Amino acid sequence: MTQPAIYKIPRSQQRTFLLKLHKEQGGICPLCDKRIDLAEKGAAVMDHCHESGQVRGILHRSCKDRKSTRLNS
Repeated sequence: MTQPAIYKIPRSQQRTFLLKLHKEQGGICPLCDKRIDLAEKGAAVMDHCHESGQVRGILHRSCKDRKSTRLNS
């Protein structure tokens, strides 16, 4: 899998940017390779670096939660 592009965006543009990333990723979560349904409220979240604020891509909320749990254990 190729490394996703790194972005930094203001909060006011996050929804628009989420839609752009969804299209760039082909609607697929890079962690589980399943389609992200944006019609399901709260299903997609932006994966970002907590130190720099830079956005790496969008994930399913459940995949992000599993990733965070694994990194923090």
